[in-house]
Amino acid sequence: MNNQGRSEGSNEKHANTHDVEEQSPTRPVNYAPNSELRATIETRVQIALERQRTGQPLTFEDVMALDYEDALRHLRLQQQNQSQNDQKQEEDNKNNNNSNNNN
Repeated sequence: MNNQGRSEGSNEKHANTHDVEEQSPTRPVNYAPNSELRATIETRVQIALERQRTGQPLTFEDVMALDYEDALRHLRLQQQNQSQNDQKQEEDNKNNNNSNNNN
């Protein structure tokens, strides 16, 4: 009986994990909606980049700011690629509809 319970538990865990993997944001997420917070983050990034450029040791805040900047850059790139893919798909669908109408 114990094996059966474990099996069911692992199936539930797998199902939950699978559900989470399929969920993705449908709209861009603004990670710094407050303009003051955004300005603070941008300042921290500039300080960190300057320290990095001059070879000074980075603080924890510097590393966090650079990680944040990298994460945002990656997110923007993903969103840009997604929008390009969406546009291409729309064009392909439009072209397919036009060729079907011509037949």
